[in-house]
Amino acid sequence: MSVTASARIGESAVLQCHNITDQTLMSVIWKIQLQNNYTCLLSRMASDDSKSNNSCNQRIKGDNLSLTIDSALISDEGNYTCEIVTGHTGTFISVTTLHVSAEPSVTLGLSGEGSPECRAIGGYPAAVISWVPQSQDINTTRAENLDGTWTVTSVYSVMCGNVTSVTCAVSHPTFMGPQEKSISVCGGETYSLWVLAIIPILLFFTGYVVYWKRSQLRKCFKMSLNTTPPQLQDGTEEVKDEGGGDNQEFEPYAMYTQKENTIYSQASKE
Repeated sequence: MSVTASARIGESAVLQCHNITDQTLMSVIWKIQLQNNYTCLLSRMASDDSKSNNSCNQRIKGDNLSLTIDSALISDEGNYTCEIVTGHTGTFISVTTLHVSAEPSVTLGLSGEGSPECRAIGGYPAAVISWVPQSQDINTTRAENLDGTWTVTSVYSVMCGNVTSVTCAVSHPTFMGPQEKSISVCGGETYSLWVLAIIPILLFFTGYVVYWKRSQLRKCFKMSLNTTPPQLQDGTEEVKDEGGGDNQEFEPYAMYTQKENTIYSQASKE
């Protein structure tokens, strides 16, 4: 009997051996053959646990008819063969093929050259990236990470004038359906970034102009207070001509008054 099991990377995987009703279970043997050609054996005698044997790593543990793999890794993929020996019905063999998967994270942005760049990071198996609308000028690369996962990068070269936005669709076995992300191209997003950058500058400049204007008004007001015409002792303002001297309209009256005072003085003496 052959079955398939799956597990997420970092999670525990539990594999079940062939289910039997025979009560005369004598032994259970797990023979493990991984994809990297690693092999190990895990056996347990039903009558004496002290005769159990485990040549696998400590993350793989047997319990009756099940096998538990703690913190599954991509290197745990392979075939797990269970062999059951009973006293009455004989030997039963079942093979379980384990597949380990890792869900990628999806990003969409602009490359250094300003082209749309879609990335599926840390996926296993490698994700599949497609674009809408389709194009003949798409460059897709894959890079294997240290933990065995894959990062897929796809760059969409677009001709301005024909396309205003593109959509990246990422497909992966861990997704319920394709994950889609869209981005504006040919200056659409660049224009928005410019607007966001210019608005604070305009606000700062406007505030500076208003502050400068108010400062000038304060200076003008202070100067007007300091240039108030001087007052005479009787409280009247001194009047001067444009040249800075006394007003000439009062001079004839002053001369006439002086003469009258002289005549009056002479009459008094007589």
